[in-house]
Amino acid sequence: DALNIDPMNFYSQLYRILMRLHAGAPNDDIIIVLRCLDAMLTRRRKQVTLQRAMAFLKRLSTLSMHVMPNASVGILAANRATMHSFPKCDFLLDNEIQGSGFYLPELDEPEHCSAQNTALWELHTLQRHFHPVVRRFAGHLSHGAPSDGSSALSVELCRRSPLELFEDYSVKDMTFNPPVAPPASKKKVGKILLIFSHVFILIVMFMLCVGVCVHPHAALHFLLFRISLWSERHCWTTSCRNNWIAS
Repeated sequence: DALNIDPMNFYSQLYRILMRLHAGAPNDDIIIVLRCLDAMLTRRRKQVTLQRAMAFLKRLSTLSMHVMPNASVGILAANRATMHSFPKCDFLLDNEIQGSGFYLPELDEPEHCSAQNTALWELHTLQRHFHPVVRRFAGHLSHGAPSDGSSALSVELCRRSPLELFEDYSVKDMTFNPPVAPPASKKKVGKILLIFSHVFILIVMFMLCVGVCVHPHAALHFLLFRISLWSERHCWTTSCRNNWIAS
């Protein structure tokens, strides 16, 4: 006896599980999801309908906003492979095309959720993500995932699989990839404020010399600015002196 299983049931189960994942403990389960997507959408693209591909593309775009940055990068890379396997999915990038019916995001059947009636507005939001690689992928997908031009990805990102990108940008070791640029030094900011105050003094003295009346509110604001600047420099000098004495 043979055990007959309809493979379409696996698509429905995976589609239903996607919205249970988030940035907490289930974030590591994205690895299994990426493997399933590669086996079920990319390798079996000839057995997958366009409606099913668009439904997964929409739900994965929504999921990428609720997970960690490395998971978002992996999901967007999987969406890129889906868009290349199903070129007609760029239908979701046009928000002016009207379909028949309404998109049903709460329906767990990808064939009947009418994904063709919606748009990938999540990509617009992800272009303002704090992670630069997520922003790069979102901008790339919003332009149709081109292979060349200003919106194309670098060769390094194109050659990596979604699983490799997930591991490369992981934050398990409390490290941020790429590293965060250090903020501007406090000493440099103090110098800029000092130069600005000197320029303001010259302007006020010139106005007094030519007989222009200076408004008392402007003089009061300038006095408060000088006091705050002196206080900041005094506190910074005191802290440096204390650190030198302690060392």
